[in-house]
Amino acid sequence: MNVLDLKSISLFKGDKCVLNNLNLNIHKKEICCLLGRNGAGKSSLFKTIFGIYKPQSGVIYLNGVEVSPKNRDQYLNKVGALIEGAALYEHLTGYENLDFVRRYFTGEKSRIIELLDLVGLMPDKDKKTKYYSSGMKQRLGLAMALFHKPSLVILDEPTNALDPEGISEFRSLVKRLNKVEGVSFLISTHQLEEAGYYKDHILILKEGKLVFDNALQDIQALRILPHQTYPHVAEELQDQCYWREDEAFTLLKAPLTEFPLLWDELNAPSLEDIYLAIHQQKSHATHELLSY
Repeated sequence: MNVLDLKSISLFKGDKCVLNNLNLNIHKKEICCLLGRNGAGKSSLFKTIFGIYKPQSGVIYLNGVEVSPKNRDQYLNKVGALIEGAALYEHLTGYENLDFVRRYFTGEKSRIIELLDLVGLMPDKDKKTKYYSSGMKQRLGLAMALFHKPSLVILDEPTNALDPEGISEFRSLVKRLNKVEGVSFLISTHQLEEAGYYKDHILILKEGKLVFDNALQDIQALRILPHQTYPHVAEELQDQCYWREDEAFTLLKAPLTEFPLLWDELNAPSLEDIYLAIHQQKSHATHELLSY
């Protein structure tokens, strides 16, 4: 069962279609990264998931249950969020901020200690959060988003304000919490390196359409032949050796074994290659990649 399913979601603002017949699934215990330019529809997608926007068509399922106005509160109790920077009461300590969340959800105090330990803030639990570093604040914000044990946590550009050390710590923490808490993450980011770090599941939105939906490691099973470096090979193969599935890739092996140096130059596409191909519409390579 998937933790989240969006079926044929379309959303209009006036005459503008901001989400166009969107279908996506997020599996349980999965880390999914959402990429796209500003204005691609990422924020509108999140607001639709949260129930802030009501789509003109389509259905949302959480843990296999259709979301409706009648069960909206129950649905939202299964979703956590950290939108950019953590919203903290800076005159309160880390412990007190989590206790505020605990009282809202009528949870157990033992959950506060459990989460502080998980995010590495136990030594600083009694320090006022105005003295926390940016990285510590984000880790506390993540603990707050996880307090009620949601099935899905949405992170909107969570590392934007962090230094390299803070980014590394936060990424490692997300991976650890994914395993320990068994929670799925949907992460919006502009950083290709960050999306590539998680690898589980990459989504790319373009003008309200989901134009890429795959695991990065599956795409990297494909190969690129750099025809710019070896134009005679590209001409001989009639320029049909860009993005290839494994079966087609195998067919290329026989002629290329006569050119061992060329064979060694076959490379897996990076996430940057994929992203730029989509947004710059690079030749028919884009079409062959997206149809994989």
